[in-house]
Amino acid sequence: MLIKNIVIILLIVMLSLSYSGCLKAPDTDGDGHRDPVDAFPEDPYDWEDSDGDGIGNNAEKDIGTNPYNPDSDGDSYIDSIDLYPLNASIGIDSDGDGYHDAVDAFPDNSGEWADTDGDGYGDNSDKYPEDPMYHTSTFKNLTQFSYEELTPTTIFENNSQGAEYTISITNNDTLGGNFIVTVETCNAPDWTKQECKPGTKRGSSNQGYIGPGETRTVKVKVFSEYLTQRRTYMYWITVTPPIVEQPV
Repeated sequence: MLIKNIVIILLIVMLSLSYSGCLKAPDTDGDGHRDPVDAFPEDPYDWEDSDGDGIGNNAEKDIGTNPYNPDSDGDSYIDSIDLYPLNASIGIDSDGDGYHDAVDAFPDNSGEWADTDGDGYGDNSDKYPEDPMYHTSTFKNLTQFSYEELTPTTIFENNSQGAEYTISITNNDTLGGNFIVTVETCNAPDWTKQECKPGTKRGSSNQGYIGPGETRTVKVKVFSEYLTQRRTYMYWITVTPPIVEQPV
């Protein structure tokens, strides 16, 4: 009997000490609920969080969510992280890009959110966002072409004599671009070396767009006082194909 009484006395002392400690604990936010039992010790408006979702009961009543259900709209996201806790079709925005996961094609990539052509590459980085066959590109020098020089014609402009060279180009590639035609003339050639003496060259360039599979002409004018003196005059024609961006 004595032992039983001692145990009861000890329990009473322990409860008293515990209760008195709680009573002595601070109430930081002054809401009448001391910090040890206050779920929000720094928020005077709330002190209970019955469903444990991180939002106080009073706050949940204000916004319309259920203070006794951590997932008010039943979309598997607790109210405190749910962008719209009363709309089951909208949950969270994992990557913080402004598009919630349900509509974000790349919910873990803040730099992408749409994939219009469904090729697995986001529209922001896809160079061809509406073509599922391509997403990036490389640069290609067109080589599938041929050209033919047509008969030059003599021209006179601004009291200067010149020649107009017409080059017919056939582009056999699947891509088009601007071909550049350059004509260089030599007023004083060294026939033994097949080269031009220094300071006696003349030259001019022109360009023209040619689509895939097309044949077009490009004209180049060069003015020189030696055009009619064929023994002391020679010229070279260079056709430079474009470097075009090719989808891959």
